[in-house]
Amino acid sequence: MKQRKTLKMYEDMFRNEPERVYKIMKGPGLPMDKGVEQVYKKTIEANPENSLAYLALGDLYAVSGRAKEAEWNYRKGMEIDPKNFQVYIRLGEFYMLSGKTKEAERMFKKGIEVDPEKFDAYAKLSDFYRVFGKKKEAERIYREAMEIGKMGGGVYKTALELHNRQDMFKDAYEQILILAKEKCFNALWIHLELSRYYKKKGDIASYNKEREIINTYYRESRWSEQNRYKTTTNSNYLEYVRKVQSKGVKLICMQYPARSIKPLKEMLDGCEGVTFVSNEMNFKNAIVNGDYWGLFKDYFAGDFGHCNEKGNRLIAENLADVILNRVVKR
Repeated sequence: MKQRKTLKMYEDMFRNEPERVYKIMKGPGLPMDKGVEQVYKKTIEANPENSLAYLALGDLYAVSGRAKEAEWNYRKGMEIDPKNFQVYIRLGEFYMLSGKTKEAERMFKKGIEVDPEKFDAYAKLSDFYRVFGKKKEAERIYREAMEIGKMGGGVYKTALELHNRQDMFKDAYEQILILAKEKCFNALWIHLELSRYYKKKGDIASYNKEREIINTYYRESRWSEQNRYKTTTNSNYLEYVRKVQSKGVKLICMQYPARSIKPLKEMLDGCEGVTFVSNEMNFKNAIVNGDYWGLFKDYFAGDFGHCNEKGNRLIAENLADVILNRVVKR
């Protein structure tokens, strides 16, 4: 019953807000399901010119191994709306996974051509070149994106991450850092990057200044409405809890580092027997009393990243404490 209501909600929303719903449901966000498939098909019946419905249906078929149907729907979406850069990105990704590299490259380039101010198409083409070992080409695409000057912070964040992970942009790191500082000063990640830069450079005064900005964020950051999970995530988590608990397995639900446990508790409200593990204050305190880079390798999520050995140990110790004191003692 609950799934039918959810599908009906998507069907109504797709008619009125297709762009928003496509962002929520695109890719493997929902499993291959007859109900979901019917939502897209009914949307197309009601409005055959809804290109995003064809893209969504193509995504569904692509992740389900139905390649011919996926390609047909992607191409139909392109036929209806040839100015939508998303069509070319989805086709490019599809061809890339299918081993059709020339077609993939052509689609990503076409995505840039139809909307040269959207970062997504540049990112996909650059990723394509990196996958096939063409680092110089990958860098060139990012430099083109940065030269446009109208991109959001994502282009600078990704370029800096590529420098740190894959040793790219060797001669342009400081230039990118300056641009990122100018355009993304309110973003936490730029201060994390600057703190690492100043520490390596030996500029302790600047490093301490950045650390104070970072520490203030972690001291004062609180849960907000933006931290709520998407409807698809919500639905998938609830289904997972139902399946696990039906087998009599004790379920432990653990939050990401430095994030509030509140949205997880809200999402699973009514699910009995779930043990929640918060990694909020243990990580915030460790960052404020130590150094972010003593716990993480990067900042891929903006306010946390992939843990290093020390960060993993902090998670493991916290989890072990919960298991021993709240699960075993029950």
